[in-house]
Amino acid sequence: MKLFSEINQSETAKRKLKSIAKSSNLDIKLVTLLANYSWDYDPIGRESIGWVKKEQIDQERLSKDIEILYNYLGIDNNLKFDKKYLVEQILSFHKIKNQEELKNKLLISGIEKNYCYLSEYSTYHYLNNVSLEKLELLDSKESYSELEFLKTLFMKIFRGGAVDRYNLLYCYCDLCISLPYVKTHSSQVTKWVEDLISRINKLDDSATLTDLIKNCQGIIKGDKYFKQRVLQSLAYSGDIKVRTINVTNIFIPEFRDVLSSHFYSNEWTYPLRFWNKNE
Repeated sequence: MKLFSEINQSETAKRKLKSIAKSSNLDIKLVTLLANYSWDYDPIGRESIGWVKKEQIDQERLSKDIEILYNYLGIDNNLKFDKKYLVEQILSFHKIKNQEELKNKLLISGIEKNYCYLSEYSTYHYLNNVSLEKLELLDSKESYSELEFLKTLFMKIFRGGAVDRYNLLYCYCDLCISLPYVKTHSSQVTKWVEDLISRINKLDDSATLTDLIKNCQGIIKGDKYFKQRVLQSLAYSGDIKVRTINVTNIFIPEFRDVLSSHFYSNEWTYPLRFWNKNE
């Protein structure tokens, strides 16, 4: 087993982390710190080694990096991620989030394949109609560790649009942690959502979820998985209409286990898994 100091030391890993930092609009040092406790990009053949094992982690180094990270993010060093705290913070921040700013981040995410920006938009709309009681039932876990916090932050950077949003710590990272993005974007961003929705509305009744992804061509950057996350986010916000489901009247997490009769549609989240018009 590799030592902790040997994780992400290859040129392959350094190039990958640099690419992630650029698309996420974050400092490479922050991305590398988080990755070192989460995912080892050093290669085995054509693949990355993968998840960092708990036994590899240097506990003394972890304590030092936690202090560095908390100071960098402006977090209280004595903070404990217990359920009561997470619920209160998520509920408070959800109420005051600037929707125009979130929409702008969505627009930028589609142009730059920024998972962080997309994730913040997704989580906000996924939790529409949230309440204290609903949040308390969202996640059965009573507390999270500092190491889990590091890993959750990395997941936001790595695949922010693809994470299960019924994890309280993940929702907290999206709504309550202000990541120090490197550059400030212009408020004049291409308004591509309207063009995409116009294309979707013109699809006939035989169209499938695969056709939704095809309609992103030339509008949204990224691979098919990123485009799928964008489409799911637009369904959370109600921009993409899904048959008889009105997301303005429901708390989406309560329906996450409601499955489509089409097996492969369940690779998509609710409500978009029910988009097929011929179901």
